[in-house]
Amino acid sequence: MGRRNVSRQRWFPTSLLVILSGGGLLRAQDPGAQEETPKAPATTEGTKPPKKDDKEGILLPVPSGPPRIPAYTRDPLDIELPPKFDGRNLRWTADRAEIIEEARRRNCPLMVVISSDDSDGFNMVWFNVFVQPDFHKLADRFLAVPAFSGSKHAKEDRDQDGKPVEDGAGKTGQEVEWCLIFDVPCQKHRDNYEIYFSTLIRREFWHPCMVFLEPEGKEISRVEGHMTTIERLKEELDYIEQVLGEPMSPKDYRARLEKLKKLADNRRRRGYLSTLNELDRLIKKNHFETAHFQAYAKKVLEAIIGEGTQQVEQAKSLVREGQVKEAQRILTSVVRHFRGYAPAETAQAVLDEI
Repeated sequence: MGRRNVSRQRWFPTSLLVILSGGGLLRAQDPGAQEETPKAPATTEGTKPPKKDDKEGILLPVPSGPPRIPAYTRDPLDIELPPKFDGRNLRWTADRAEIIEEARRRNCPLMVVISSDDSDGFNMVWFNVFVQPDFHKLADRFLAVPAFSGSKHAKEDRDQDGKPVEDGAGKTGQEVEWCLIFDVPCQKHRDNYEIYFSTLIRREFWHPCMVFLEPEGKEISRVEGHMTTIERLKEELDYIEQVLGEPMSPKDYRARLEKLKKLADNRRRRGYLSTLNELDRLIKKNHFETAHFQAYAKKVLEAIIGEGTQQVEQAKSLVREGQVKEAQRILTSVVRHFRGYAPAETAQAVLDEI
């Protein structure tokens, strides 16, 4: 399970009287109050008993198994670029399908932050770690996922794309609660909380609980508590690189994805044959480096080839309707633009039969 940082202290100093609630970030609490772990959400999974770690003398979780990886359903030719990484901010992403897909392509761990908006421990780590420039310099080594419960934190109504909507103007009734802490839809970080709490938490824990997962969902290690430091998380990331290897940097990932997007978006203007040959060359050179990124590039290539197959099917329908000349025009174009690929062979066969 990896090394652990479990703080023994659960009382918080009076200096942490915080922050922006209603008008701010989180709700302030009585500084003398003892923080409690939120009640676990309902789950249909059986609860396994905790096991004893003889070395540390604490109770460790016995997870029911890694969280289910959601299906990535985006059209391979609909390529969306991530924000540019400048090392000056921490990017939070609550869309599990998107973030897990990126983690797999980059061979990059997920840092799932499990907590709630009435947690003083989270407040301390937020200000002492998550918003600090020194921590942002480490953000190219992991992907941050908020698993956050509660409705007392700062939020506002925005449209589906996260753009602010002025009060009384432009509202459509399709607005969503938008979290001003993580800059994601509130419902998504709440959904993440239920998913990760029910699959990763099997004992009381110190807030926040930061669980590091492999791209495929298996836990590597976790760090807990309000006394977490940047140095402690750097140590953990150094250990994770020994397990997974060095991840592809955000800059390199974006550059490769940008090249792939340019090829896909310009396939008709550039020409199918030129696009396919260039993409095939890049794949054979292992340009995309990781196995999952290479596999994704192959899906893009197959999707472009699929457009040639669709054109052949369209031509066959035209032949059945008696529009032979138009069918011949389409088939001739396919033979020329997909030369060396399956659609050209099929198109030539159909032409020979006409």
